[in-house]
Amino acid sequence: SSLFVKRMRERPQRPFLIWFFDASKQGIGAGMVHGLNVLTSLIAGQVSHDASNPCVWYFLNVGLDTTIGVFILFLWLRLFTFIATHWLKIQNLESGVYGNPPSFWIWLRQTIIFSFSLFMTKFVVVIMFKVFPFLQSFATWVLSPLRSDPRYEVAFVMLLFPMLMNVVQFWLIDTVIKGRMDRWDEIKPVDEDTLNLSVADERLHEDDTQFSDVRGQPRRDLSRSQSLESGAVLGDEDVRRSLIRGNQEVGRPFR
Repeated sequence: SSLFVKRMRERPQRPFLIWFFDASKQGIGAGMVHGLNVLTSLIAGQVSHDASNPCVWYFLNVGLDTTIGVFILFLWLRLFTFIATHWLKIQNLESGVYGNPPSFWIWLRQTIIFSFSLFMTKFVVVIMFKVFPFLQSFATWVLSPLRSDPRYEVAFVMLLFPMLMNVVQFWLIDTVIKGRMDRWDEIKPVDEDTLNLSVADERLHEDDTQFSDVRGQPRRDLSRSQSLESGAVLGDEDVRRSLIRGNQEVGRPFR
């Protein structure tokens, strides 16, 4: 729903199918990352021999995934896309561009690379837990006010915090994976008065060219109503007089 709101606010707006392809990448990736987060939290909690640690590790996973993890994901995406494009010669891997008309197979290739990039991002996050052990102490301190009632701790760690942070993560990742917005720039409507003026200018230019050299050239007649209409559109009395003189030069009275 947050991605749908983002689409409604963006200008120019992506076609619905393009937006759906972009959003479905994140939907698949979010399901995979959630499973990895639960698995990582359970394993880390058992190793530390602390019953509350699964909540601490899940809190850390979500917090890192939705902040620094987005930047790590961006780097992995760039790397794997470069390898697949230049070394493996796989085409149509520009993120957010699915061909014209959009192709399911192009989306599938990009989704595979995106999912693998998410997996590698999660791998880096787990390594960070080992390299920076103070992260566990920090998460324990943040959750300490909720330790008195495990229900509140679980509700915050498994529901409230992920809901809030995932909205931020989805918006950031959508900015990373969507295609260039200038591809979907809508054609601006032309003002009707400007259009009429341009048409009248074009008619007058053609008529002036024919009036200046009519010898040996077929003459294009302007009816009285067309002449009056052109003059009315331009609102210039001098133009009306030039039309009258032009008709007189080719031998046609202007009544």
